[in-house]
Formats: sequence, structure tokens, C-alpha cells
Amino acid sequence: MKSNRQSLRNRIHTALVVITATSAQLSLAAQEPVAAEAGAGFWGVVIGVFVSLVAFSVAYLCYFAVRLWAGYWRALALAPLAVLGIWLALLLLGILTGMAPRALWTVEILFWAMATTIYLVTLFTARRAFEKADAATGGDSNF
Repeated sequence: MKSNRQSLRNRIHTALVVITATSAQLSLAAQEPVAAEAGAGFWGVVIGVFVSLVAFSVAYLCYFAVRLWAGYWRALALAPLAVLGIWLALLLLGILTGMAPRALWTVEILFWAMATTIYLVTLFTARRAFEKADAATGGDSNF
């Protein structure tokens, strides 16, 4: 059991490093046409790393909810990860086909993180309210 947890931690750490490196590369690619001033590339990398860390933190919160919950609650917690996966796949497909990445991808990821945070807080609150109601009536909140 302990080796499975360590293996999971190693996978999560590797995913964080890959996401951070990929976002830094995307940030540099998005800055190339606009990089007229000397420090534009550096700040693009800093913003890319910051956005990646925020997105990874929110995605980890979704992952935590998926591991913690069962039934329909798990499916509801998976929804933001599915949206992120589809969005990243489209972004990477655009890069692989030679199209330049969108310049506002960092804003899009921050919007996803903000919307997902609001969604998860609502989901956590609704689940807790249903659990309290079910405890009073003796029902089951896992649908």
C-alpha cells in the first residue's frame, strides 16, 4: 500500500514538472512574435509557471474529490478534469499541426481554474447539505 502511494506521488510530481515545462514552452512560443523588448521571454515563463501551478492545484483538488467520493458525486467531480483534458488536447493538437498557440492561453487556464474552484466549492457545499439532510432522515447521499 505504501509503495502504491509513493508511486502515485511520483506520478503526480512528474505530471507537475511536465505541465510546468510545457506551459513555459507554450509561453515562450506565444511571446515570440511579440517579444520586442528584452525581458518579454522571462516574464512569459514566469507567468506560464504561475498559471501552471494554479491549474495543477485546482486539478489536484478535483482529483482529491474523485478519490474521496463515489457514484454520481465522483462523475460530477470528474467533469472539470474532462474539460481541462479536452482543452489541453486541442491546444497540443494545434501546436503539433504547426498552428501558433493562442496568445491568451494563460487567461483561459486561469478562467478554467476560477470557474472550477467555484464549481467545486458549490459541489462540496451541496454534498455536505445532502449528507446532513440524509443523516436526519436516514437516507443515502451517494445517489
